[in-house]
Amino acid sequence: MDKLSIVIQGPVFPCTSETVSSCKKHFPKAEIILSTWKGQPLSGLDPDIIVLSDDPGGLAHSPVAQNGNLIRLVVGSLNGVRRASHDIVMKIRTDAIFHGNACLNHFNAWPKRRADFRIFDERIIVPNIGTADPEVHVCFQISDWTMLGTKKDLIHLFDISLDKANGTNKSPEQYIWLSAIQKIVPGIDIDNINDKTPQAVQDTISFMTNNLVILDTMAQYQFHCEKYKHLPDDQSVNMRHAKWATWYEGIQ
Repeated sequence: MDKLSIVIQGPVFPCTSETVSSCKKHFPKAEIILSTWKGQPLSGLDPDIIVLSDDPGGLAHSPVAQNGNLIRLVVGSLNGVRRASHDIVMKIRTDAIFHGNACLNHFNAWPKRRADFRIFDERIIVPNIGTADPEVHVCFQISDWTMLGTKKDLIHLFDISLDKANGTNKSPEQYIWLSAIQKIVPGIDIDNINDKTPQAVQDTISFMTNNLVILDTMAQYQFHCEKYKHLPDDQSVNMRHAKWATWYEGIQ
């Protein structure tokens, strides 16, 4: 894929230079964008573009522990994606290390969709680690580690209101994905991170099946995150590609 922009978003870690190098190795024609905060250490990094934003700060008071960086995730991702020169964009973490580029083979490879559950122009490709199986774990939990899609669709995903973020009982991933869904289907929601009604499970399955491609992280997406490199693809709480593909085959 010649016209690809990769947005590396987040704080700069000691391994971020390896993140940039792995992207250049496995996506040699891609535009590499680092989207981070003013004051981050940039020595030794050589992306094509550096986007420096004012750090918006995390959430001061949140009922869900991991929500502290929700605003940073949204602002940094949106600012980076907006700078992309190409129509296809992959947003990744600053500690993501790629081992191959097989994820590109899945772009535009899953054409069946139902119009009543469609919220993006094209499917967004996400990894299975961090994407919860709603029949086993929680609903609307879609991984934010990597997202491969069109620039327009990733802007749709991240250009969301943060007015209710400080009091949310949802995880950052749930908040972001539900906010994007609600632009098209306003009535879709859950009350909190563990809200798991039969309707919420079915809605999660329907939106996953019609808007995403879920790839097993190491085997198919071919990357790992240094912070979580001990996590396997096959944890029971994670969606697996094979199960998602079975749902896909059932689309009428």
